[in-house]
Amino acid sequence: MDRGPEPDSPLVSPLMKSTSVRVKHHQEEHNSDDTEPPQTRTRRQPWAWWWEMLAIVASLLCMAGIVIILARMNGRPLTNWTFFLSLPATIAVFSTAAKSLAAVAIGASISQSKWLHFRAGPRPLGDLDRFEEASRGPMGSLKLVGAGPWGLVTIGALATVLALGFDVFIQQLVRLDPRDVAFDDGRAALGLSHDYITGALPPYGLGIFTSQFRVDALSVDVSMQGAIYRGLFGLDSPALFRCPGSCSWDGPYVSLGFMSTCSNVTEATLDSVDRSLWTKDSGTPGLRLLTPGGVNLSAGFSPTSYQTVISVGSTTLLKDSRWYNYRRDGAASPPLIPERPDITRVAVLRTTSDRVNSVIRLDQVEIVECDISLAARRFSKITALGSVLSIGLEENIPMTPGDSSSAGITVMLNQTGQPALRINIVDIFAINEFFLSSRFVGDIYTGVSVPPELQVQAGVGSAFRSGNMSQIIHNMTRSMSDQLRSTFNATAPGKTIGQVVFVQVQWMWLVLPLIVQLAGTLLLGLVLARLAACRDLQPWKSSSVAVILHRVSDDGQSGGATALLQPEVQDITELKRRAASTRARLG
Repeated sequence: MDRGPEPDSPLVSPLMKSTSVRVKHHQEEHNSDDTEPPQTRTRRQPWAWWWEMLAIVASLLCMAGIVIILARMNGRPLTNWTFFLSLPATIAVFSTAAKSLAAVAIGASISQSKWLHFRAGPRPLGDLDRFEEASRGPMGSLKLVGAGPWGLVTIGALATVLALGFDVFIQQLVRLDPRDVAFDDGRAALGLSHDYITGALPPYGLGIFTSQFRVDALSVDVSMQGAIYRGLFGLDSPALFRCPGSCSWDGPYVSLGFMSTCSNVTEATLDSVDRSLWTKDSGTPGLRLLTPGGVNLSAGFSPTSYQTVISVGSTTLLKDSRWYNYRRDGAASPPLIPERPDITRVAVLRTTSDRVNSVIRLDQVEIVECDISLAARRFSKITALGSVLSIGLEENIPMTPGDSSSAGITVMLNQTGQPALRINIVDIFAINEFFLSSRFVGDIYTGVSVPPELQVQAGVGSAFRSGNMSQIIHNMTRSMSDQLRSTFNATAPGKTIGQVVFVQVQWMWLVLPLIVQLAGTLLLGLVLARLAACRDLQPWKSSSVAVILHRVSDDGQSGGATALLQPEVQDITELKRRAASTRARLG
């Protein structure tokens, strides 16, 4: 059932409420026999819809251009777009053209639909205004969808309303996604060490085969001694990498280093002593303890006078070295045994201070024993951010004993798939001698009357006043390893991580624009098909002159309730001629 115009329509009047009209073409006033003069027949303009068809095709091509551009750029860096317009601007140009061209076809189709509407049968005259308002924008289209009349024009009205979200949906198509990307630009480097050969030598004239062999003090690697102190006292290590900002290394990488293997030997050490010696009445300043690993530690005290609170001791693990044996025995040739990675065994005793009695209580004694040795350290999953280096996985590779050359250079690791790690045995002896010297070994005493000879603190005992002693030793060997890596005698190239903006296409937002275009294409096709069926109906579209040049006349039926819209011109050509030649004014 056809709906009449709304009460607030500008065309509502008693005449419009009581009168229905239908289009009657000029040709209906004549007979259709062959004697009719040719000039009275309706002539169809062959290309009357060329602009609308071209517009809808161009609109579809613009949308196809958007799809092609986004398909090529999807998942790629924005820098790949080299057109002089930015990618969002280019998409905006295409989408604006697609929407505007589709609106041309939709508007013309809605306007022509009113003539088809009246051609189909008697309609309220007010429907003219409804169709015209719908062809001009979304407000009129929304009214037409809500109040009718419904039919072919509803497709165009809905498309016009949906077109309000066309631009918004197109804007949501492209999401610019910043991502971290690794670049192999040669600026990232991780310090490694495959050699520990600093040039340490015995004194001039004393070879490594002599029984008087020792390390020349001026050739000792003092930077390694500094690294030992840095690790013990928690100081910063030197830079181990070069990175302009954020970097990553895939790995794994192998580097020469040091490691510590620690254990708590308190019970094992105290089980072999006479505990009665550690009482208030039998205190002896010279009491000492021997760890299971053979390290001597001071545990003496003098009741009410002073006591030992920290004792650091060490012993060499180089006794199996060919150079150590030669030096000790003075043999004609060194023993044919390989060099081992073990260097020194360190032990630390710590007890609480009895400020009243100065007595060592064995139940408050803690003793830790650690072996210091060479190690092959393997790193992987390494990242750097600013000045912070993070190692995801770090592990030690067992080092096999190595054979020395006559120059004292030993290859400690020579496995398939692993780099060869070389050491200078003289440098290792220098480290061992440092651990055995008073610069490392020593005791700390407290009390009211500590003898003058014991008041001068020796060694590194103050580093163990608090904290986990095993962890302190571990920090020391890590610092020693870092010192080796800081020489950069081997490097691992890394990748610089930079932020790159990628194009991410969200295809779901393309649904509404495609619906608008397909609706416009469908509407235009249906209108053209209907026009082909009504060959006597001209493509008046939205022409106001065409409306003026239609007269409303009563067909003599239904008591004047139905009228006819009869054109005074036969075709578009005549319409244009009349419009150009006729001058009018409002009476």
